[in-house]
Amino acid sequence: QVEQERVLKQWAERFEKIEQITDGIDEQLIGLQEINRSVKKSQSGLDDVTQRFERRINEITEVQRLNEDRFRQEWTTFKSDDQKRWSNYVLSQEEQHREMSRGLENLGERIASLDELFEELQDKLEQLGGEDLKRMQSLLKTIRESIDAYNYIFKG
Repeated sequence: QVEQERVLKQWAERFEKIEQITDGIDEQLIGLQEINRSVKKSQSGLDDVTQRFERRINEITEVQRLNEDRFRQEWTTFKSDDQKRWSNYVLSQEEQHREMSRGLENLGERIASLDELFEELQDKLEQLGGEDLKRMQSLLKTIRESIDAYNYIFKG
């Protein structure tokens, strides 16, 4: 009997320890469940943040792509416009050069024509000067002859 009571008492102590352990395990399970819920909630929040980041990254990537496309388009337009301006400038310069060349040719022709005219006038002036000299000499000769005749008649 004493042995039974002692065994029962030991069993009772063991059951009591098991109940205490079970209560501790229950509390730990409740704590773990709360931690699990908290982790799941955090995971869900993290997933939301990750999705928002991914959306923002995709939006930024799309904006960057659109900006690059716009830049390429503007650059192409600029190069095209610049090429047109350069072509127009070159054509304008070539036209001015041709006009200048024609003007210089005309000027050269006019100068050559004036040179010919000048030489012709110079020749005519020399001829005229020679003729005037001959006339003056002839007139002087006539005057001398008249003076000599006058002197011969009146003085002589």
